[in-house]
Amino acid sequence: MNTLLFIEDDDQIRLALRMALEDEGYQVLDAVNGRSGLEVFAANEVDLVLLDLRLPDISGFEVCREMRSTSIVPIIIITAQTDT
Repeated sequence: MNTLLFIEDDDQIRLALRMALEDEGYQVLDAVNGRSGLEVFAANEVDLVLLDLRLPDISGFEVCREMRSTSIVPIIIITAQTDT
């Protein structure tokens, strides 16, 4: 089974996407902030990370850097952030 880690602080987005992915047969681990996301990432083998950039505690960019320093797991950025 493919295991995904979804790091997203918006409950509606996180729960809706989690349900959709589970309906497709994926195991979904989730976290509501960057620090807990890094803890879940360190404690589990994941095949893919879905990462929001705008997290309440630390930047999604920092989370990405931390993950990339120890792993080559694919990371897909999911965000509402704009460049303005």
